[in-house]
Amino acid sequence: MAKIFINVWPENCRVKVSEFTKEYVDFLLEFTQVKTSPSFDPNDVVDLMLLDQADRLQMFMRLHGAETKVGLLFSPQRNYFGWTLVIENDDARSSINPLVSKFFCWDRIESQNILKFDELTA
Repeated sequence: MAKIFINVWPENCRVKVSEFTKEYVDFLLEFTQVKTSPSFDPNDVVDLMLLDQADRLQMFMRLHGAETKVGLLFSPQRNYFGWTLVIENDDARSSINPLVSKFFCWDRIESQNILKFDELTA
């Protein structure tokens, strides 16, 4: 099942622009497992800040035994406007919302079990 967190923004993010050195950005872009949309701009600090936070969320979930797929998309659609976080986790025994709330705040959540992760993030 996939959870769609709509209009997300980093929560408790203490990253400074100066921390996004060229080396760190290159490392993040090369090794992140977070799927991004074509609208993702690696030269935009907001995009990088969201990707960094999504990458940290995915690592945190893996450390706690939750194997997930994470996608970060920007949607211009009226019902889904803003940055959207898509998380697919088929073997979750409980809600992932408390884990996600350590990294992001959001406007609303939807659950999706019809479309696959790759279809949602395409």
